[in-house]
Amino acid sequence: MKRLINIDTDQGYKKGIEIASSVLKNNGVIAIPTDTIYGICSSLSNTDKIYDIKKREHCKPLGIFLPNIEAIDRVAIVPDSLKLLVGKLLPGPVTLLFKRSPLLPKSFNPGIDKIGIRIPESKFVQELVKNFGEPIAQTSANKSGATSNPTSIHHFSDLWEHLDLIIDGDNQFSNDNDEIFHPGSTIIDLTEVGYFSIIRNEKNKMSVDIVHMCKLFEEKYGTRPQWKVRCPGRVNLIGEHIDYSDYSVIPMAIDRAIFILGVECNENTLEIANVEKEIYPEKRFLLNDIEKWHGCNNPTWIDYYLCGWKGIIEFLSEGDDCKLKGMKLLVWGDIPPSSGVSSSSSVVCGSALMTLAIQTNGKHFEIINKGDFAELCAKSERYIGVEGGGMDQACEVLAQNGYVLKIDFKPLIARPISLPQDAIFAVIHSGSSHNKGSNNYYNQRVVECRLGAQIIAKKVNYKHWMNIRTLGQLSKEVFNNKCPNDMFNVAFENLKSANDGKYTREEVKEILEIDDSTLISTSLNSNTTEMKEFVITPRVYHCFSEANRVIEFEKACERNEISLMAALMNESHNSCKVLYECSCEELDSTVKICLESGFLAARLTGAGWGGCVIALTTIDMKEKLEEKVNILFWSHPSKGIDLTNIYVA
Repeated sequence: MKRLINIDTDQGYKKGIEIASSVLKNNGVIAIPTDTIYGICSSLSNTDKIYDIKKREHCKPLGIFLPNIEAIDRVAIVPDSLKLLVGKLLPGPVTLLFKRSPLLPKSFNPGIDKIGIRIPESKFVQELVKNFGEPIAQTSANKSGATSNPTSIHHFSDLWEHLDLIIDGDNQFSNDNDEIFHPGSTIIDLTEVGYFSIIRNEKNKMSVDIVHMCKLFEEKYGTRPQWKVRCPGRVNLIGEHIDYSDYSVIPMAIDRAIFILGVECNENTLEIANVEKEIYPEKRFLLNDIEKWHGCNNPTWIDYYLCGWKGIIEFLSEGDDCKLKGMKLLVWGDIPPSSGVSSSSSVVCGSALMTLAIQTNGKHFEIINKGDFAELCAKSERYIGVEGGGMDQACEVLAQNGYVLKIDFKPLIARPISLPQDAIFAVIHSGSSHNKGSNNYYNQRVVECRLGAQIIAKKVNYKHWMNIRTLGQLSKEVFNNKCPNDMFNVAFENLKSANDGKYTREEVKEILEIDDSTLISTSLNSNTTEMKEFVITPRVYHCFSEANRVIEFEKACERNEISLMAALMNESHNSCKVLYECSCEELDSTVKICLESGFLAARLTGAGWGGCVIALTTIDMKEKLEEKVNILFWSHPSKGIDLTNIYVA
């Protein structure tokens, strides 16, 4: 370390900016305080030194400090539709991910098409970047893989000897002790037009403060909440994209959850607000108007909430007359959205339980059992145009603390399974997000599997082939419950392999001996009526082989065979990638990094096309892997949805 400058005085502040700028111009590396934690910085052309100092892998990108919003266009592509939102979030303790601009030097984060932008709410950082005259490369001032965030120069003393300058601004952090937690920046991915994903929310690493939520509720609505709902997210260990084919899956609920506070109100309104109101705008509906809501195809977070509300209102309306009650609600959660860990379904289930509790004065599970409630939530989520199978809702409602679930469908049966004692799972974000309600990939796969089932039924002269909706139903009704392995052979005998298993619309109609209108009414859904080609054979192969892997995975858990669990998970990802085509470059790259770093297995989890990877290892490897891989969180089997009467509690 060459020099330390304290910036708590006016003289030190000015001196700090001048010298820090000079060091950067001379290819030095400096440590500076930001609005969140200490960071280390260099010029964009001198980032190798940062990687060496942090022992950081070059595949992990660095962020950029900018002096103001106007400078963003120099390094990133920002759609006009996002500029108002950017103005609300910056300056502030957030990192915004955009598509990188071609103006950004190719040598900076090579091969990565996104760029993380930081404009801290720190006058020192803003003036330093302005004085330097160019964007500054930045990352946290700690060794790669460290879990603590430095808020004192003493927290990164192991880096001192490698730094050319340290700017001491400890007084801006409330350091009561050397181990105090201080959040880093929240990372928000804005690269996909029409939706966003919170890749990392540092605030949410701390436990949820329900007392604070209650205070916000009272400040917002002028009254106390009566009910609190907690609904967890989930990760799927194995059994991807086969729940809607009526085959079993093995997911587990996670510690991350959605929380909803609510109270009945006398107004004829439904009011929904979010703690993170800058990101999730609040809405106020008249009950008479919202009753007419029948879903949408491009959902926002509010639409997922309305799915749960609508499903319960329609369920209650089937009996006696249902007098709608007004509600005031506050929502918060720490489940990363659009990441394959079921944030959307947790909102639907949480909304449904809150609505049920308020509408029935707390007699919720006296009116409907949990299994039927889970199926109702699955049906309700289809209001946003996705023909899901029910795994997410079943897991989030029926999960038991400490166990993963083996979930069967039709009838819905959830059975707890113990994991091997030393097995542990990590969730890693791929850096790419996907909202399964935002495009038709998901619905296309549902239809391709359905057509595969119907073609096979037709080929074996099953009279009622039109009634076959799923591959699981095909096995049960046409082939006397053949096992998935045997059904794979049936598919091999009856589906074509030519043209990579693709069927044109005309071929399908010819095989099924139907016209176009019958095809639409019998086999397609509202989002797929215009499809001209169907990739059927690979989809069916994936379904039957994945269903068999679920069976073998359960046996491996029972026998404590972690190596077999790992092999099955790796096979599952390859099948999702090659046969089901629901992976993407970022997911595949993340899986590769996990395996090369020492994880036993890694596979996409959730719908795919972005989101998260679930990776398997043993407890003794946890610390070593944390040094190599940017882990979003470690996942432990959590309990399912619950509701608390806050007045009583």
